[in-house]
Amino acid sequence: MSDKPKPTVEWFTPRTLHREWGKEIIVAETPTHMAKILKMRAGTKGGLQYHVKEECHYLVSGTLRLRWDDGSGALQEKIVTDGTAWRVPPGAVHQEEAVTDAITFEVGDPLLNDRVRVEADYGLASVAGLDSQSAEAAATKLTALAESLRLRGLACDQWATDIRRRGTT
Repeated sequence: MSDKPKPTVEWFTPRTLHREWGKEIIVAETPTHMAKILKMRAGTKGGLQYHVKEECHYLVSGTLRLRWDDGSGALQEKIVTDGTAWRVPPGAVHQEEAVTDAITFEVGDPLLNDRVRVEADYGLASVAGLDSQSAEAAATKLTALAESLRLRGLACDQWATDIRRRGTT
């Protein structure tokens, strides 16, 4: 029998961050994941930006206008409605604008305030909101995330070894 404590359920206390466009409610945060509910008011938008983190989104309700760089340096635009899901990989330029009040569920890496604003790169006026992070801040956040993922990988390897030793019951 192992000396290690068995995993158990962990509870979170959600916290709300007030943004220019509405509310960002952090509902879960671990060293390797973060889950949020984003509540955007109609007519508002976030900055045109990219992150060092990965994000996956699901539009629970409302209508959004998504803008993204398709890799050619040109912005594309699409209107999305409830039930739409999308992934924003690290470094992908994107922007969300609420056509109606909208609620989005987001899961991603546990990094906050990791944006780099790029409106000027596309000849656009900057919108109100949070500033860009520095390159040094981005590097520091990525180093910390890499360490958290490394430790998670080691824990998964150990768990797999323990499961193999036990066999099926």
